[in-house]
Amino acid sequence: MKSTDEILEELGWNAFFHEQVSDEEAQPCHPVRVMAVHRGKIAVTGAGVTHLITPYIPGALSSDNHPTVGDWLLVDDASLQPIRVLQRMNLFKRSAPGDPRKEQMIAANVDTLFLVASCNQDFSVARLERYLVLAREAGFVRS
Repeated sequence: MKSTDEILEELGWNAFFHEQVSDEEAQPCHPVRVMAVHRGKIAVTGAGVTHLITPYIPGALSSDNHPTVGDWLLVDDASLQPIRVLQRMNLFKRSAPGDPRKEQMIAANVDTLFLVASCNQDFSVARLERYLVLAREAGFVRS
């Protein structure tokens, strides 16, 4: 049977995230990774747990970062209430459709990025360029 650390490492947990959790937080909380974001719920997975939980963090302002796919959260052991989003290694985001002043988060903490495009009638150089810009903004493409 795998240990908690081995399970978390398979999900992408590393020293960068571990160092963000104090001993005081580690007692009543445990880390989970956001696997999917739905309306009003997020799917999270951790060591021996898979749940649909609320994405709302008590006390968070509307300007605060809210959970997105790939994020690591600290979740209260008893209530499964998210406590906070851990700092991200990187973040893919874009302007929200219909309102360029807002941003739409796509994914966080990505280790490897592949851009794949079909070469059929739907091929678009402009679309591929937009994806490359997103990759550069997230730190995957260096000049």
